[in-house]
Amino acid sequence: MRMEKRLFLAVFLLALTPFPLRAAETEVAAPPPVAEAALQAAAEPNYQIGPGDQLNIEVWKDRGLARLVTVLPDGKVAYPMVGEVLAAGKTVAQFQKEIEGKLSLYVKDAVITVEVWQVNSL
Repeated sequence: MRMEKRLFLAVFLLALTPFPLRAAETEVAAPPPVAEAALQAAAEPNYQIGPGDQLNIEVWKDRGLARLVTVLPDGKVAYPMVGEVLAAGKTVAQFQKEIEGKLSLYVKDAVITVEVWQVNSL
């Protein structure tokens, strides 16, 4: 009888313990798909940003300033501490330099990364 209680207790506790039966089959989440046009825009240094484009703006060592912004119909984007900045008609490098210059008033040695996340202006 005593052995049966131990066996029951062991099986009961084992049933309550969550663990993957097939650890080799666990899936790793894939990064979100990036549109083909965005990949081409990123590869082309002369791509001009347009209304509707989505831009990923990140500041090195300051995740609080990372934003995914959409270029508004008037060609501007809003960004913290900087306000509205005209993005349409500029290359990614030109826009990045402008944001970097304006943000440097508030963030010392700001290193900005701007990526075209989604192209909607073509």
